[in-house]
Amino acid sequence: MSIKIEDLVKYGNIGYYQFFKATMLVLLIDEKPINYFTCFEFSQNYKHEQKFKYLTKSPCTIRKGIQLCIGEIIISIDKFNLIWNDCITKKEYSIENNSVILDSTFETDARFVPAIDPTTGQYNMFIPIEKHLFGSDFIGNYYLFELFSENKQLSILSNKDIDKIQIEIQKIALIYKLNILTDHIGSLVCKFPIEIVKHHPILLNRQQGIRINFDKDQRVGEERRFLLTFMQEFDQCICYNKTVENFDFKEIVIYPNQHINKITIIDSQSELIVYALYLDYTLKVGYDRDIQPPWVVANGYFQTRKINLNGKLQEIGLNFVARAGEVCEFIDTGRTNKRIEKEKQRFFYDYHILRSYAVNEHKRAIIDIREIINMPQLLWDLQEICIIDPYLMPADLIETVFFSKVKNITIKALCSYHAIHNNKNMRGSTSDIKGFKTRIENELNDALCNETDLQLDYRTICDGHGEPFHDRYLILKYGINGCRAYSLGSSINSIGKQHTIIQAVLAPEIIAVIFDNLWNKTDFHECKLYAI
Repeated sequence: MSIKIEDLVKYGNIGYYQFFKATMLVLLIDEKPINYFTCFEFSQNYKHEQKFKYLTKSPCTIRKGIQLCIGEIIISIDKFNLIWNDCITKKEYSIENNSVILDSTFETDARFVPAIDPTTGQYNMFIPIEKHLFGSDFIGNYYLFELFSENKQLSILSNKDIDKIQIEIQKIALIYKLNILTDHIGSLVCKFPIEIVKHHPILLNRQQGIRINFDKDQRVGEERRFLLTFMQEFDQCICYNKTVENFDFKEIVIYPNQHINKITIIDSQSELIVYALYLDYTLKVGYDRDIQPPWVVANGYFQTRKINLNGKLQEIGLNFVARAGEVCEFIDTGRTNKRIEKEKQRFFYDYHILRSYAVNEHKRAIIDIREIINMPQLLWDLQEICIIDPYLMPADLIETVFFSKVKNITIKALCSYHAIHNNKNMRGSTSDIKGFKTRIENELNDALCNETDLQLDYRTICDGHGEPFHDRYLILKYGINGCRAYSLGSSINSIGKQHTIIQAVLAPEIIAVIFDNLWNKTDFHECKLYAI
């Protein structure tokens, strides 16, 4: 069923809305009002209309030619259709003579934001649009209908502009974190909370189970029928599924488990969701999830450890916080989790996320770097290869990135002339650098023959230009797939000769930004070794 906005606005379908609040964040770009973000929030709690008021005392200057205005108004729902029609047909809306231009928007499918267990925050389970737009990470239970923006006019905004706008948003205590949820900049969001049913979680616990009570609004007719479904998933399998066709809104009880639980109640006639709860009680350990102790106890005494650090006595406060109680893990899930961990390790190896090398495995390490560059699943999208290694020489490029199978691939390579020549000073002899450049040119010209499709830019830090660096990275930049970055463990010329680890880093985008900053500092003639 394709849900239309009329289905959500209709009185009694999911709520008893008579008014809605419009919160408008508008940019004046060369005095033209462009929507930065607008939220229409529907609620029976709004009892009467309120005139438009500015939340910002005056237009806030973001930079020359760009100002920010924020205001809100409560409007009768009778006027919604006219406003919405202008949004769709004219790509703008007007409220109390305040006209706002929408930046190339289009309708997205309606989305339902389920409730989750707030205690699962310890596992970092949250719904981004719920947390960053509406300030919670567990309440949910509402529909969103959005006019999503292509940001053709707002593309002029820099990250610095967005951060400055966010400061102004926070000053007036709005909770929209659009510096995090940047994909919703320029959008208009309609929020429709479920009002015909109220839920009251009595128990949400992986060790004791789930118990939820409901209150159905008295205005809901007895003839309406509701369908309850709940499903439990574990290890990518469905382990329990139940359907109740005429749910009477009595309590729901689910036994203790370590599964993913999905509970949904649907209006049988309109097919609209009136309640949904997603609970992930699976035990997982990793960068994204930690298993926390059930209770934390802090002892009432304090001790320190004393060490001598460079001739000065340093005191280190010792941690006497301990857990009380036991972490419950069922036998079957415990064994399965161990198997899943082994599968994860196998996945890491198969997809070159982590590879280790013993002594005298240099050739295998070089072959693995070639395979990382030419990974079949991503090769179609590869656009640029960046490699940073203070001891990087032509032979290292020839053995690795020159084996890329992408036609016209762009390669950026950065080394350190002073590291190669064991020169700890930032300045070197100009004549030595010229000789070094000549050597580089001869080796690369010989390797590339007369013609090549490679787009190579090979640079060094030298002669006071550029910033010294130590770590070695291979960075692969893709079009749609973002980027991947690999810590090489040692320089390419010695990788695998002694024990070495190549591993994908957790935050490749940050590494890519660091590389770009270092690269930009070598935009000098003295630093450019070779370019084709």
